[in-house]
Amino acid sequence: MDASSPSAIALKNVARRLGTPAAIGLADRMWALMVLRFAAALPGARQELASKALSPLRSRKSPAEVAALREAGQAIDRVHASVPGWLRYSAVVAGFAVFMLSRKSIFAGVICGEIVMLSGKWWLG
Repeated sequence: MDASSPSAIALKNVARRLGTPAAIGLADRMWALMVLRFAAALPGARQELASKALSPLRSRKSPAEVAALREAGQAIDRVHASVPGWLRYSAVVAGFAVFMLSRKSIFAGVICGEIVMLSGKWWLG
């Protein structure tokens, strides 16, 4: 691993502050190149999926988080209820078409659907 690479610098800082770790958590879909670099930089460290530790933390919600999510869901339900069905379905169709035409870019599909929805709402008044 190149000593000036971001990975090497990060690993050096971790080792300096905490010592050599017994295990490191790697992203579930990390490039093989990065996995090999971590293995070379920390030969004694066990490599595990970070999701094993992070998933349970992400799935827990405080009562305040649950209330905020419920409120957000109710708000979007109110918005959708005010939009005619034909406009909602048109936004979905347009979004899906852009998704397929843009080499399956979720971002492009969602943006297109939102533009159709907002334009339709504006046009309807």
